[in-house]
Amino acid sequence: MGELIHIGLRGRKPENFYSEYLVSSVDWLNNGFMQSLYEGYPNLPPIDPPLNGMSWCALPLGARFGVWIYNPYNAESNYAKIQGWNPFVRWSSTPAYEPLNVSSAADRHNLAWIVDKEGYGQYGKVFEDGTVWVPYPRPKNWKIN
Repeated sequence: MGELIHIGLRGRKPENFYSEYLVSSVDWLNNGFMQSLYEGYPNLPPIDPPLNGMSWCALPLGARFGVWIYNPYNAESNYAKIQGWNPFVRWSSTPAYEPLNVSSAADRHNLAWIVDKEGYGQYGKVFEDGTVWVPYPRPKNWKIN
């Protein structure tokens, strides 16, 4: 099984890191994207939902893609241009971009757009045992503008 590649900030400013991430993702689109596909993608989910309440969402946004949505609070927000506490966090109950740097089709099993109670979403992982992991937890001092 492949692993979801997560690149930390490594001391860089978030806005610079986000730009670098997007630029470096061109290599993934050219060389790694095909390994992340499976038969039926993006219209069909790779497996049954890892947790109850998850739904598969196939999005026709430019390059079509699909992803699990985990929105336990049923928060509705769809203005992905509003950034949260990190460039990878958006005020959106559906993702505005495809998850990049997925190294295999198996990575898509537990990869999800995870939405908090205020409607901010980010890519993370959801596991069958109920564990929900996000790479950028909300800082305690962060306030909605």
